[in-house]
Amino acid sequence: MTDEPPVAASPGPGAPEPEPFGPTLPGVTASAPPPSRSGLSWTASPAGKAGLILVLLLFMQIPLLMVSGLISEREGRENEVLTGFRRGWGPAQTVSGPVLAVPYLKEAPADKPIDTSRPRRGWIQIPASQLAVTATMEPETRRRGLFHAVVYTASLNFSGTITLPAIDTQEVASAELLWNEAVLVTAATDLRGQPADSTAEIDGHTVKQTIQATSAGPSCGTVFVPAGIDGPPVPGTTIPFRTSLVLRGTQSLNFFPYGRQTDLTVTGPWRSPGFTGATLPLIYAIDQTGFKATWRIAGDAVSGGWHPNATPAPLCLSNGPGVMGVDLLEAVPTYLMVSRAAKYGTFFLALSFLTYFLFEAVSRVRIHLAQYALLGLSVSLFALLLVALSEPLGFTAGYVLSTLAIMAQASLYTLSVVGSGRLGAMFAGMLGVLFGFLYVVVVMESFSLLAGTVALFGALSAIMFATRRLDWSAGGIAKVAP
Repeated sequence: MTDEPPVAASPGPGAPEPEPFGPTLPGVTASAPPPSRSGLSWTASPAGKAGLILVLLLFMQIPLLMVSGLISEREGRENEVLTGFRRGWGPAQTVSGPVLAVPYLKEAPADKPIDTSRPRRGWIQIPASQLAVTATMEPETRRRGLFHAVVYTASLNFSGTITLPAIDTQEVASAELLWNEAVLVTAATDLRGQPADSTAEIDGHTVKQTIQATSAGPSCGTVFVPAGIDGPPVPGTTIPFRTSLVLRGTQSLNFFPYGRQTDLTVTGPWRSPGFTGATLPLIYAIDQTGFKATWRIAGDAVSGGWHPNATPAPLCLSNGPGVMGVDLLEAVPTYLMVSRAAKYGTFFLALSFLTYFLFEAVSRVRIHLAQYALLGLSVSLFALLLVALSEPLGFTAGYVLSTLAIMAQASLYTLSVVGSGRLGAMFAGMLGVLFGFLYVVVVMESFSLLAGTVALFGALSAIMFATRRLDWSAGGIAKVAP
């Protein structure tokens, strides 16, 4: 007599069918019942499927990294365009002065003969006692292809007084002061925008300004105004002056206060300025028409009111400790915003995969790992679409169009995969909430960390609630605990 394997009894007419991952959601059409328990592999359990999804999420970092590399490349191209504008139009400008520069000749030591071919010449710099500077910036956005830069033309007016001190220190006591060659000197990073026929007023006389040098980069161009001093003045003599500059620059305008007391006012029709430097404005106002900022810096600029120097020009520092100024910032810097959005790519992928996983866990639908991968590629395209559309349209318009495109593509695909309009609508709603949250976090500066942390906490809480009764065992079909 041969032994035959026992035949499993078929369920009766009213017996329930086994559930693959959990209970069926209302409105979801049941798919074909899964194979018997003995034919299932470990990947059919929630724990096994979750492990495969995690591996797929790691592989999906490759397209995300490729998109991030492309964003960095485009940002580098924009920086190249900005460098080109700095060379062709003008760099970020730094202005210092005016100071009264008086040349002097040092006597040779007694034990050495006088070399008349190379006189030992130096300069005494006397800063203004009172200095008022008014700067008006006229910014504009210039484009080169898809990239742009903010440039400006600035009109600066200087007025003040210089009080001549007694110069009797040991360093120049025996030197010959050449008062008749004294000049009023103003320095700026680049003077290509300065008119050649500009004039100034000093001690009531109108004189022509002379441009000594014009150079881009860290060097300074200088403007000389003859002081018209005939001989040694009486200490305490006050010389009033008025002078002006016209500068062309890119993005920022900075000032190095070289007076004993300086009042600085900068205005411009720009709605997103940034105030930089060690000293912030005393008063500022920003509205729809532009900005106005006022500084007041008091104190001795130099000890004793004068000091010797090798050159007549004052310092022209691009980022020294005493520099203050204005940056013409973009209200919505495109590549900065795109880079911020791209950093959330892994978070978006994880939540999208998790949503698919929950669809499987609480309904009779089966989603293949390849379908997870196609969904991941769709979500990964968001950052690429964002940078491609933001370059010609701006960040906000590019973000809206990219969001609508990805939501339509991923939601329609989900609808066809799960075969349920309700689940497709749930997935579309999830994406809408994610993209809305991301926009808020990206445009926020002070509270972006808080918003992101709260959102992560809320997402984790929702996941824990949805899977609180899920049987994660790998022994076969998962069941929901009663």
